[in-house]
Amino acid sequence: ALNMGLDKAILMRDTFLKRRDYMLERTSKVLKSPAKAPEGAFYLFAPVSDFYGKKTPAGKIITGSVDLCQHLLESEGLAIVPGAAFGDDTCVRFSYAASDEMLQKACDRFANGLKKLA
Repeated sequence: ALNMGLDKAILMRDTFLKRRDYMLERTSKVLKSPAKAPEGAFYLFAPVSDFYGKKTPAGKIITGSVDLCQHLLESEGLAIVPGAAFGDDTCVRFSYAASDEMLQKACDRFANGLKKLA
């Protein structure tokens, strides 16, 4: 690694920046409060507390990030991590260390799952 040029590292950096920006743009369309750009990781913390108190189609009330993630998993097949696991129950965590296609599907599922809450 020390003898290689920086070309591959720059390509990886640029790819992750593109994915980060995509995730920020897509989540901003469904969240009242936009997520902040991470400064050094490939995880996005999306603020979702505006959806707390809403009901799932099954009638369960969303009381925190664990409930919301469970709803998204059950209704959309979307596996994201509750912010409660990281000390911030107002958010959920997305990893954008995935293909562009996978991120598009994840964002579609996130938006669809949130729309189902009443």
